[in-house]
Amino acid sequence: MLVKLINKSLMFIPRTYTVEGVTISNYDLLDEEIHLSHGWKPLIETEPPPDEEGYDWGAEYTEDNDSVIQSWVKYELPEPKPDIEVPDQLSQGELAFVRGMYEGAGGRV
Repeated sequence: MLVKLINKSLMFIPRTYTVEGVTISNYDLLDEEIHLSHGWKPLIETEPPPDEEGYDWGAEYTEDNDSVIQSWVKYELPEPKPDIEVPDQLSQGELAFVRGMYEGAGGRV
């Protein structure tokens, strides 16, 4: 797969592309050699590291003269929010409050 790295994000070959002021339809169907001559590079994909509890991996991309290389950055997941205990029954005041919130939001709560 050929890509360009623009502002640290991957750009994939589009269907329509402008080169030197000329718009080309079906650009994605052209030969790979043409794409390479316009600066598109092969993407070297890698497998993410194994899962670790409390962490996740985000893809990051760098490029050299010949290719765009995927690597992985580890980041910490936010602490899970504790479960909220909901009583089996609401008091009359709590029930009135909830009804008021529901009706005040036009029934969209």
